Amino acid sequence: MSEVDYSENDMFLSTLKEYLESEEAEDILKHLEPSRLSIVYSDRFTGTRWNQRSAYVDIKVPVRSKKALEDKSLFHRLSRYCSELYENTEEYGYAGLRIGVLVGIPTTSTESKDIQFYSKNQVYENLRTKVHNSTLDPIEEMYLLEACACAINGQRLSAVTMLGCAAEQLLLLLSRSYLKFLQNHGSENEIKKFNDNVVEAKKAHARLDGFKRTVANQEKLFENLGLENSNLHFQYLDFLRQIRNESGHPTGVRVSEEDVNSLFVNYQLLIDRVHPLILSLPNANPI
Repeated sequence: MSEVDYSENDMFLSTLKEYLESEEAEDILKHLEPSRLSIVYSDRFTGTRWNQRSAYVDIKVPVRSKKALEDKSLFHRLSRYCSELYENTEEYGYAGLRIGVLVGIPTTSTESKDIQFYSKNQVYENLRTKVHNSTLDPIEEMYLLEACACAINGQRLSAVTMLGCAAEQLLLLLSRSYLKFLQNHGSENEIKKFNDNVVEAKKAHARLDGFKRTVANQEKLFENLGLENSNLHFQYLDFLRQIRNESGHPTGVRVSEEDVNSLFVNYQLLIDRVHPLILSLPNANPI
């Protein structure tokens, strides 16, 4: 039995929380603060597909929350949400949810709140440092540094808007990279269709939707190039696009400090995972 690495677990948990919030499942979401999630791969067969093994979602929460989440109604709903997010493959399929105890969580105090605030602010500093130490596209870098500055100053709407602009540029870079892959291995029709409908798309949502449809069967290719569970990353890009649109227009939307913190943590994962993919895709061999 093995686990995916921490970054993928963190991405899944963040997406799960965002999904619960969008579904207005506050009765579940309130029990996931704090929490730790692991996707555990088992040798046990699922029995639903030939030679497919089981993947379990393990969520550890404080003692006070464990009993609440083990309630039959909450447990089945949370398991359903996890099942909807987990992307089944030929090798592994979602087999269930397991709730455990998160050890070592301090009680609420003024001191712990101060530590929590420092940790959240540190996320923005960490991303800014990563940007400075990386060779990124200048447009993406510009928006990321602006996003970090806004977040550190508590300007959450501006921070999310700038982060969304950086993500839009990242998607464009990824689309151009995949176009180069198609130019080496695709047909003329595939190349033209992808260029017209994705790379040259007028709207970010059209580019993202077109990209996801085109690469839906390329999970193995992305895994070989270091991007596992690529659908989770694309879901994050879509969520960030939506919240950027809401934050950048007079909708009256409010973005919590926790939401901003989560978005910035996940963008660091994109830098670690998607940028190497952008560089390697043009020279990759099809699978």
